Amino acid sequence: MAGRTVRLTVLALAAVAGWGCRSKPQPPVAAHPNVLFITVDSLRADHLGVFGYPRDTSPAIDALAREGVLFTRAIAQATWTFGSVPSFVTSRYPQSHRRVFPGVGRGGERPVGGGPIVLLGAEDVTFPRLLRAAGYRTALVTDHAGLRQIVGLSQGFDVVEATSGRRSAAWVGEAARAQLRALVDRPPFFLWAYFNQLHYPYLTDSPLGAKFQGDGKQVTGKRLPFSDERFGVRDAIPAIARIGNHQEVDFYVAAYDGCLAAADQAIGELLGELAALGLDRSTVVVLNADHGELLGEEGFYFTHGAVLTPANIHVPLLFRLPNILARGTRVGGTVSLLDLAPTVLSAVGVDARPMAPAGKNLTPCFTAPEQCERGEAFSAAHRARQFGVVDDRWLYRCENGVACGLFAFPGETGPGADRSAGEPAAVADLSRRLADWTGQHPGEIEERAGLESLDDETIAVLRELGYLR
Repeated sequence: MAGRTVRLTVLALAAVAGWGCRSKPQPPVAAHPNVLFITVDSLRADHLGVFGYPRDTSPAIDALAREGVLFTRAIAQATWTFGSVPSFVTSRYPQSHRRVFPGVGRGGERPVGGGPIVLLGAEDVTFPRLLRAAGYRTALVTDHAGLRQIVGLSQGFDVVEATSGRRSAAWVGEAARAQLRALVDRPPFFLWAYFNQLHYPYLTDSPLGAKFQGDGKQVTGKRLPFSDERFGVRDAIPAIARIGNHQEVDFYVAAYDGCLAAADQAIGELLGELAALGLDRSTVVVLNADHGELLGEEGFYFTHGAVLTPANIHVPLLFRLPNILARGTRVGGTVSLLDLAPTVLSAVGVDARPMAPAGKNLTPCFTAPEQCERGEAFSAAHRARQFGVVDDRWLYRCENGVACGLFAFPGETGPGADRSAGEPAAVADLSRRLADWTGQHPGEIEERAGLESLDDETIAVLRELGYLR
């Protein structure tokens, strides 16, 4: 793919696929298909059934993957929401955006947690803005109220429905279904449903919240002490993630999986509504996560952002295309969430050049997966000052630019898992690539804006989620 630009719309892909002769005739695809974009906050890929997870956490997402194209090595560019989301909507790395750290708000609030809070302004081109400029009706539904103002996403939407506090996945699903019904006669549309139920502290009050408690799977028998620290604590339950008086690791993992099951159920109902309205034949469906979650990796529990590890950056990325018979395609090469925006725009025939994307267009991989057999992706955990590169075998990461290690990906990380000594060629190659990337995208946090512009509601939400203190 290097050295040439490939732009394939859904209509062109249907012709390229050449499978129509082997199946029943399909209805024509609209010149500009609708887009249903689904994001599940804090969803690590390896807790989905389609990745082999033993619990039945994700029947709807698994079915969606069987009907479309699944990228099995998709990498988030940041381990925290306010770095990752602005990056995948603009196809730019977190370091290239305006950011706040350690800016102080009116009440003395300071950002804490995974990393800097990235702000988007009028000069930042997002792919929803380009879709809107191309004539799409755009809507965002989310229970992550801080997302709207912090990353400036509302500038790209005709309708934004965001709660003032966290709600269940069922609420997001119902609100998204209502938006579908409102948009059905106004194509083309772009609807983004952003689910936050998996974010710590895990919401356990849904009907599926206790589904996996005591099921005999994922059993460690381990108990952890409580910590008064909100982030960055090892071998303890951080204060921000505590649920009642539960100290059992198995309880929290089962709660996380129950939240995933609840989000999956809402996603299944949303996809059912899409089909019932007859929109599945004219809609591109995209699903991703902003980052993963730490469930004990390197001693960190029930948060994210503390360390650069597969659990934190390996996320689902899948596309279902209308009337394209690339069903059940699995693409194994390493790709980046930066690739999402140019891929969506290419799939619906909208020019991505105004956003000058750092990512690449993945649509050729839909019908020729071998075009994505080899790749690389870069990521960062700013709080730990860790930066890394993932290729099709390894994660190579450095802390403060010096303490480096080579780890199988996916796999364990930490001192005992470092494979550097036995793989000098891989270390030499990946260290060069990481040095080249960090040279182009310096990791130093530069304060370019303050928190003074945030309203009281947004600050309260950020405090609840642990992003401010």
